[in-house]
Amino acid sequence: MFQTLFLLLPAFALQDPAPEVPAPVTKEPVEVPVEDVSTPEEALELLSEAYKSRQADLIIFAIEDVGQVKDKKVVKSVSSGLKHKEEDVRMAALEALRWNEDPEALKVLLKEKKNKKIFDADITEEAYYLALGQKSSEKCLKVLTDNLHTTTKNDKGVQAKILALGRIREIDSVKALMGFMTSGGGRRGNNRGGKMTVIVSTSLEVLTGENFGGNATEWIGWWNDNKKTLKISKDEWQPKNKRVATAWKLMWTHPDERELLKKALRKGADAVLNADDDDIERLRKKAEERKGKDLEKDEEF
Repeated sequence: MFQTLFLLLPAFALQDPAPEVPAPVTKEPVEVPVEDVSTPEEALELLSEAYKSRQADLIIFAIEDVGQVKDKKVVKSVSSGLKHKEEDVRMAALEALRWNEDPEALKVLLKEKKNKKIFDADITEEAYYLALGQKSSEKCLKVLTDNLHTTTKNDKGVQAKILALGRIREIDSVKALMGFMTSGGGRRGNNRGGKMTVIVSTSLEVLTGENFGGNATEWIGWWNDNKKTLKISKDEWQPKNKRVATAWKLMWTHPDERELLKKALRKGADAVLNADDDDIERLRKKAEERKGKDLEKDEEF
């Protein structure tokens, strides 16, 4: 799902000025008008009917439609889809749990760490680790750091783990990433510009504010000098490369708001890179107020 976005990182992290910001490859989200948001009771009824039908397309529709309703029982109902035989159902459930704000969603995701149906497919394994990163919880560290090394079988899962660690603002995230790099996992290819090294350095930059690009040797030297005194700030550091910063911001923005941010960026709104949740909510409300109008022509961000 987000593979294409960060496959581009090695190319643009090492050049400046950067060309036009690429759009992440994502499924089109199911848009539910604000006035039609379901109650937990309605959501549970729809999910129950969908599961009873045993029709994968109906189950996917129900999960996409109401799976993000903030409610513990809804989360548990959605989680049934994680063991479904159809990959698309499992994927829909992972996406819903990634964006569901109820605390139960994190608990459910952590319980699925040994669900073979998730890890049998590259796309769902990647989605699972990105969902953990979305939660930004130190409770995810153990899952994300377990067996953190490159494999010939599936680097997508490893890349997703590395990106997710960049969201968890703990010193242990930096330790895990540097451990990966010093073990050689981040230096596959050459010392400067290897894909995995650039992805690791992106997460490290977001966590620490340091920027050594894809140069593993410089990162390791910095770590040796600072690992005993390093403190992690509460807020993320923005990557110095504008294109990398944009890619990072878009990756962790809800699909409904992602399109708004891309529109704003196309209009030259550099401040969007620093947008917080309140700013994004403001953009969303403005879009709702102007529903039916042409944002490309009329809206100013």
